[in-house]
Amino acid sequence: MIKAFIEDERGATAIEYGLIAALMFLVVATAISQVADENEKMYDKISASIEEVTSRTP
Repeated sequence: MIKAFIEDERGATAIEYGLIAALMFLVVATAISQVADENEKMYDKISASIEEVTSRTP
């Protein structure tokens, strides 16, 4: 009975798929975080440029 339990590999595939899904989630989350940071920098730069132009007195 113990030998049969040790040799049973039916759950291994599910664990492998779970690990692959977790790794894919981490990659996507990291990519989204990087894009969000770059977008924030871009909008901050645009905002600063607009404030600089609008604060000038003619």
